[in-house]
Amino acid sequence: MKKYTKKDFLEYASAFDYQNDIDEGNLTGYKTDKEIKDDMKKWNLKDFHTHFGFSHFDEYSGDEKLITNKREDNMKKEKYKLPEHYFCMNDMTPAFEVEEVIVQECESAGLEINEDEELASERGYDRAFEVVNPYKDKLKKVLEICRANAEYDWDNNMENAPEDEFKAIVKLIEEK
Repeated sequence: MKKYTKKDFLEYASAFDYQNDIDEGNLTGYKTDKEIKDDMKKWNLKDFHTHFGFSHFDEYSGDEKLITNKREDNMKKEKYKLPEHYFCMNDMTPAFEVEEVIVQECESAGLEINEDEELASERGYDRAFEVVNPYKDKLKKVLEICRANAEYDWDNNMENAPEDEFKAIVKLIEEK
């Protein structure tokens, strides 16, 4: 597999006509095919990886892979909010199989998943599920306790001042 360079991506992009995507609103921020291709000349490799979804390409088999620097990615992970509800379109996969996979994935992640018939009827679906993170409220409680302890005047005979430790914990929890 060949790791694509900026030149490779520009050549790859030249085979596409983005005008339909722009006209249909699938590609925003551009008015013409030429405009996006000119803008691509200013992109870095990460921009191309995000846009095309791969970093390595096998021209013979057509296989694509997105290979990233895991250490760098782990350091740059952003905090994001999980959706409260998940929906799935029926692509002829038996419903019980879809349900089973969703429930297993949520439970393996430590999330609680419950069927919500009222939500399903509101949205016009046969079934709907609500996913709840049971640890969300516990972290808020820990944060409250740490804030209170960070303000308490502790005995200063300790090697590390406890209020400083609690302030560090609060800062760590509040980081985005």
